[in-house]
Amino acid sequence: MDGHNAGAYRGDPHRDSMKEYPKIEELLEYSNDKQAFKSLSSRFSQCNGERFSIMKFRIEKSALERANTRPANPLVDRTLEPGEYVKLYDENLERTIMSNSPMEFYTNYEFIKKCRGDVLIGGLGLGLVVLLAEKKPEVKSITVAEKHLEIIRLVASQIIFNSKVLIEHSDIFNFAPQRRYDTIYFDIWDDVCAANYDEMKRLRGKYAGYLNDGGWMGCWSEDECIKAGSGF
Repeated sequence: MDGHNAGAYRGDPHRDSMKEYPKIEELLEYSNDKQAFKSLSSRFSQCNGERFSIMKFRIEKSALERANTRPANPLVDRTLEPGEYVKLYDENLERTIMSNSPMEFYTNYEFIKKCRGDVLIGGLGLGLVVLLAEKKPEVKSITVAEKHLEIIRLVASQIIFNSKVLIEHSDIFNFAPQRRYDTIYFDIWDDVCAANYDEMKRLRGKYAGYLNDGGWMGCWSEDECIKAGSGF
């Protein structure tokens, strides 16, 4: 836990050289390799909080259409393969808010590919994109603003990020950056709808002044939310 903030968690410097999960080079070189992303489920054990739970689930070939992952995005290839997956489940909303399904890999791939320098991420989820980003040599630091302390505790109890990573307990809409960033990414939504795009515009406006020249800013499934609002 970081000393200056009771809700902040600092990664472990001893984690920097550990290689218990697929190398980022493998994941980036084979963007259509579902198995690499799916294998991250082995990093987690099931655990429950008051509101959120980390759950394992199996997909059998005969039950692919009934898989309980993030709500359907008809504009994205979300084909599943049989096997074991992990999901972050919201008991209050009674739905999955993140999983390691192929859809998650595809919809986060632009960030995974483009992140560099000092990175700010809105939303921790299961920390899967953080695990991928921290291994990139061109990434210097990663600050994650997560609204729910319970999610931070659930994930931090199982995942030890490397020393690049600082997780702050803060709503990204209220987070007060103390620096500028080369990459800013917002991933706080669990479905695709036009209403999300209004929030995306608010966040882009709030953080535009914190993006370095030549930097990249993006939102999860932003194009799909725009299309949802246009009726296409």
